[in-house]
Amino acid sequence: MKTMQPMKRWRKLAAVLALSSSQLAGCETDIDADTLVRELRVLSLRVGSTDKFSVADAQAEVKPGPGGLDLAFTTDHIDLNAFVAAPTGPGRRIASPRPLVYEWYLCIGPASLFSPGTLDPSCRKWLPSDPDPMKNSSLRYLGSGQSFPLQTAALKDVVGGVLQILLTGGGAGGSGGGTVKLPEKPISLLLPLILRARVDGGDPSDIRDREVGVTYLRTWIALPGMTLPVPNRNPALGDLLAGPDEEGQKAPLLPCTQASCPKNKVRRGADLFLLSSAQSGSPETYVPIDDSGRSEVTETLRYSWFSTDGEFDRERTGDAQPKNKWNSEPTRPAPADAPFATIWLVTQEERGGSDARAYELEFTN
Repeated sequence: MKTMQPMKRWRKLAAVLALSSSQLAGCETDIDADTLVRELRVLSLRVGSTDKFSVADAQAEVKPGPGGLDLAFTTDHIDLNAFVAAPTGPGRRIASPRPLVYEWYLCIGPASLFSPGTLDPSCRKWLPSDPDPMKNSSLRYLGSGQSFPLQTAALKDVVGGVLQILLTGGGAGGSGGGTVKLPEKPISLLLPLILRARVDGGDPSDIRDREVGVTYLRTWIALPGMTLPVPNRNPALGDLLAGPDEEGQKAPLLPCTQASCPKNKVRRGADLFLLSSAQSGSPETYVPIDDSGRSEVTETLRYSWFSTDGEFDRERTGDAQPKNKWNSEPTRPAPADAPFATIWLVTQEERGGSDARAYELEFTN
């Protein structure tokens, strides 16, 4: 998936790089592992609804319309969903939950529109010292909400403009003149979607009160006479099995839902052996629409692990090696007054599909 893995924190990285060598000299530069989440963090952005196996891309067809050709999307909207961690409670950096605001943007800088998988430099301005993103001409504000229905009508002029340039030879350094060879297969665009999650009423100068994540909306366009590919669908996580013994019996952890977050009892400081999986049908077989000559390819799922405390044996796992181990104590131990820790699990595949879950672990002595 063309996302920042795992959702790299430009603001915080830039703040560290801004320190002079004299400031860094003699200082403790113990940087948290990517798996450790102790403040606001965007862990995953999902194109598609929260329903199991929801469609993870956008599709449109060029059809005859009034006055010429028209671009018609196959659906009137695309669901966008943010999976954001904001740990709070006893012993945490933030004591009490705070309301968050979720703002979605589309990067329309030329490097993003004409170089697939590229984030235009003008879309990377998110530090407190940068201009208001609402006034950035390379960013188009789409709307707000942790779950947001993006109307495809909002994409029509952007996609149509890119398509017109590509078909007239004006993109990627083209001059716009001469003979243009029309594509023989559907065209694939990768449109960068950016989410800014921020604390409602937070300090605008405090980088801990804001976080940015990026994903790419794959948009397929079929010209007349072409057939759109079978839509890509999001994978679905299966049970996360856990137990105190590596080879012993394991039981499913109860995941958080929108309604509640069940507590799973674990012993503080003890090893917790984990076994991840996806539901049947998650890795899809598809035919790549490229010039590689490949026939069918089966998706590869990757699992990314995060927690408020402690340490994992592995930051990433896969279906070939699905085992992992977590312990609350070796590094960054859970505070003594913290009654529980949180584990987050994110799965992604190479075409842009994703799924994510959170689990709360209640400490026992």
